[in-house]
Amino acid sequence: MTVDDDAVHRQALSRTHPQDIPQPDLGDGSADLPALAPSDSADLTTLLGNLIDNAVDACSGGPDPAVTVSLQAGASYLHGEVGDNGPGVPEELREAIFVRGFSTKPEVLGGRGIGLPLVQLICTQRGGSIEVHQGERTVFSVRLPYSSLQ
Repeated sequence: MTVDDDAVHRQALSRTHPQDIPQPDLGDGSADLPALAPSDSADLTTLLGNLIDNAVDACSGGPDPAVTVSLQAGASYLHGEVGDNGPGVPEELREAIFVRGFSTKPEVLGGRGIGLPLVQLICTQRGGSIEVHQGERTVFSVRLPYSSLQ
């Protein structure tokens, strides 16, 4: 099966979310995310959705599975982190996980190995970055500049 990366990217960018959905009041100011342009919202949804899905898969089946998500708004960028307490990403696979078609998961109908390459593609095309940090937890950190359409 062949997947057109440009088509996948266009589909991800075409998803928009209403800007008028109220954010929860967490009482500590942590929900102070500015209104986002539709393309920022779509990209952020794609990035976090793929990273959270992978984190849940990585730690499921282990003792006390835990996934953490944080999002911070800087002056000109969004910074998000998704972490999990799964088995981690071996050093020798930290570049391979961003190659389209590569996966550590069992093969399924429709294929695997699309999510992390898509995350990297969006980050790169927007002038952002993605990094993997390995310690007691695995943390994927993304930095995404705001679009000029705000």
